[in-house]
Amino acid sequence: MHRSFESFYGRDREGVSLEDFASRLDDCMRYYRCERIKRSLGWMSPSQYRKSLGLAA
Repeated sequence: MHRSFESFYGRDREGVSLEDFASRLDDCMRYYRCERIKRSLGWMSPSQYRKSLGLAA
């Protein structure tokens, strides 16, 4: 499941471990790099676009 930076925006970060923050950051970056839909890619995610070009399995 995608967890983004918004999960920390405007909230008290006290009690959030470094490991939890790192995990959420990793999830967000993975979503941004692979799953988000972009107009410039013909409304496909980067992963879908690479597959459509035959660059990924």
